Amino acid sequence: FSLIGPFAPPSHIAKVPTIRLVSDRQQPELTLARGHTWHLFNSHIWSTGQDAAAVIKKQLQLLIPDIKIFLDVDDLKSIGALEEY
Repeated sequence: FSLIGPFAPPSHIAKVPTIRLVSDRQQPELTLARGHTWHLFNSHIWSTGQDAAAVIKKQLQLLIPDIKIFLDVDDLKSIGALEEY
């Protein structure tokens, strides 16, 4: 089996929309200040907000692929170190 010619993904695969600048229709270039690791610290109530916070993080990452978002369940090594973030 071989393919001849350029490959194009099937047209039924939906493209994920991303945030674009009005001025040039490009994705924004995200920068971090020296010493910073995250663009966003996603905080939530531990007893009820963990699932919603995870969805918010995932959706923002789809809209802005280069964004770096801190979410405790993904990035926190030790609860005692929370103040270091």
